[in-house]
Amino acid sequence: MTQEIFKGLGVSLVTPFIQRDSFRSYKIGQKVAIEYPEKIYKPGFFGQLDRLIEKKPDFFVVCDVAGESATLNYDEHVKMIEAVVQRAQRRIPVLAATGANSTIEAIELSRKAKYAGAEGVLIVVPYYIRPPEAGIVMHFRNIRKELGEKYPIILYDNPGRTGISVSAKTILMLAHEGTIQGVKLASGEIQQARDIARARPQNFTILVGDDRLIYSLMQESADGAVSVAANIVFDEMRQLVDFASQKSFAKALECHEKLHELFVELEAETNPIPIKTALALIYPKDFFKIFRSPLCPLDAVEFGAAKEERLIRVLRSLDLM
Repeated sequence: MTQEIFKGLGVSLVTPFIQRDSFRSYKIGQKVAIEYPEKIYKPGFFGQLDRLIEKKPDFFVVCDVAGESATLNYDEHVKMIEAVVQRAQRRIPVLAATGANSTIEAIELSRKAKYAGAEGVLIVVPYYIRPPEAGIVMHFRNIRKELGEKYPIILYDNPGRTGISVSAKTILMLAHEGTIQGVKLASGEIQQARDIARARPQNFTILVGDDRLIYSLMQESADGAVSVAANIVFDEMRQLVDFASQKSFAKALECHEKLHELFVELEAETNPIPIKTALALIYPKDFFKIFRSPLCPLDAVEFGAAKEERLIRVLRSLDLM
């Protein structure tokens, strides 16, 4: 198994919930535990997953930002990875997002993902604590040591979420020494992608982590994308990525322009609020309307009604409603 499986179009999966009464406390021995009022709704998740499996994406990404991973507890995180691997049944490769701001926790999640059968892991740069690049290098080297030499590790650079961006120089150093086999870029820096593409080792994968930048970064030799929009416009995203992969950039630009307004609306509020709202509008299921605190429904945010109206208008213009 090599990192080459993580090319083309990947879908960043959402997590459906059902609502219970409230936070519930209970005792485990001498300890008090608290249950979330929002419980993962597997039937809804499997329904969404099966619909996408039929479309045959190149890979799935589970427990990424769109999956509300930061609000999942450790056991839920592992169970979600296991569920996708079991449902995909090797038909679609699974990239498990297992990053954490603690190296030990990232190692534990990554080992669980590997043993569950995920074909690779997506490791976000440690967030909030904003480590220096020397610390980031140590973080990824330690994870590599625990996972073995060849298991695919994709570094996820998303400074808007983590508070720090990794330089192309450091990414290339980790790539050439074999610590990472790819990078998912959500920094919005075209030059960063250009520098990595120019000097990367053979078979090192560059993935776009922002739907709005797929067209631009695939012109800079990115190999594919992790898409949120593909949850609802899979066929159109497949065309965009395929045309760009084939260097048919005129046709890729047509696809990008057709979807540009949707990309804008899907970023009008914190991900995954807009994409789950869109899913609830297209597939009228209550489990897409539920978010885990501190995320909240679109109609609860400032100007939420106007944002939903714009989203509805775009969905109708694409014949999705």
